[in-house]
Amino acid sequence: MVDVGQGGYGGMDFSIKVRDAMRREVLTGRANTTVAHAAKAMGRRGVGSIVVVEGGKPTGIVTERDILIKVVSKDLRPSTVELADIMSKPLITVSSDMPIDNAVNIMLDKNIRRLPIVDDDELVGILSVVDILNITPELAQPLMDQPSFDQAESKPGICEYCGQFADRLYFKNNIYVCEDCFESM
Repeated sequence: MVDVGQGGYGGMDFSIKVRDAMRREVLTGRANTTVAHAAKAMGRRGVGSIVVVEGGKPTGIVTERDILIKVVSKDLRPSTVELADIMSKPLITVSSDMPIDNAVNIMLDKNIRRLPIVDDDELVGILSVVDILNITPELAQPLMDQPSFDQAESKPGICEYCGQFADRLYFKNNIYVCEDCFESM
């Protein structure tokens, strides 16, 4: 777990704290939970991520994108893949008393859309772009900005969404995708 601390980002001192925007109920699972089980739980709860917890401490996170890129696009069976195999780690976290603008800047700097909130080594919530949008839309805008197809840089390679080779890949939603996937996302 990497706690990025209190300061060094933002410059503005907002009175809004992370605790004012975060969701307190967080879907969690163990490292040996299968992706199939986690995906079902994510669907039931209507959330886009699951935080992996071992020994009472958060150790990683798995997002919908992780499932798509690391399982579906590789044609792996979700019932045979464990969260430990695909989770993002070390886990980037912040405390609930951090100013919201600092958290936004960390999310931008680390290129993440969900930020677990940890106080005294205990998971107390999660902050997403939608949570920020609900409380302070002007701060969420940089997290939501995506280039249009015409503005996107292109390069050849393997599409991270469908797994096919393409002469031109475009950066969208933090991954490189082919033209067909770009338009369908």
